[in-house]
Amino acid sequence: MLRTGTWDLSLRLLTKLASLQVLASLASSPNHVPTYDWFKVFLFDRLADFEGHSQRKGVDGAFLDELMLQPPRISEKGFVDPMLAAEMVIACRSRIAEQWRKELRDVAQSWPVMKLDPADRQKPP
Repeated sequence: MLRTGTWDLSLRLLTKLASLQVLASLASSPNHVPTYDWFKVFLFDRLADFEGHSQRKGVDGAFLDELMLQPPRISEKGFVDPMLAAEMVIACRSRIAEQWRKELRDVAQSWPVMKLDPADRQKPP
């Protein structure tokens, strides 16, 4: 079980990675240019919140809450759909988390279990 601080950092990293992947996905879609333009500014204004060991916990949840509360809007390039970005981030987070689980499970299974007899341990000098 992860410590609370490690859990929080993991969720921050997960949300940051997912958001950056969604941004790249929106950028590559000609149908989502207005949402990409809006989400890029929204994300980059908040990206620093994901860094470091902030005393503030739950940055990932606050980010998603704020994202889902954004109203749709019309820009000069067309319809901006913040809820689409939120849905994509949540789905991407799930995919990344599942990938991490699989990789960690594989690591745990591939490491040999070492059992040392306490009598075999060397005493420090």
